[in-house]
Amino acid sequence: MKSVFASALFVSLLAASLASSAACNLATTSISSCHDSCDKMDGLKCGSTATKNQCYDDCDQATTDGISSFNSCSTKSACDPSCRNKVAGFGRVPSGASADDCTKACTKLGMCGGVAPADVAACGTSCQKNSFQFQVDCVNNNDCTAVGVTCGDPVQLGAPKH
Repeated sequence: MKSVFASALFVSLLAASLASSAACNLATTSISSCHDSCDKMDGLKCGSTATKNQCYDDCDQATTDGISSFNSCSTKSACDPSCRNKVAGFGRVPSGASADDCTKACTKLGMCGGVAPADVAACGTSCQKNSFQFQVDCVNNNDCTAVGVTCGDPVQLGAPKH
């Protein structure tokens, strides 16, 4: 009787161990794919090493659904704050960027057509309080053609809605 019980216990523990291992492999794969999406930020020139490290940290703590949403969104634009919020959680609040970075980004958006020339100054002021640094970096580090596709909605940078 003891050997039947021991065998049943062994099979039960083995099944639990295999299920745990499969879940761990799935989680590791998800996190790895999330890190790959963060790596796209380097290629798109939309962030610093600190931005990429924050993205990695967000991936490490994200839910599987959050990672899936981020990966899907980042195929369109890894620099778009709405994509980053999918992995970080929707509680992330923009912290603004420096006056110089914002002035440069908003002036560029004025030249590229993302902001009306009359709204460039208001964009710069709003950007200092309401933008994500990685999105400002994206605008400043890419040409006009790439900005519209790569960097997300200029309104998220601080540009007034048209």
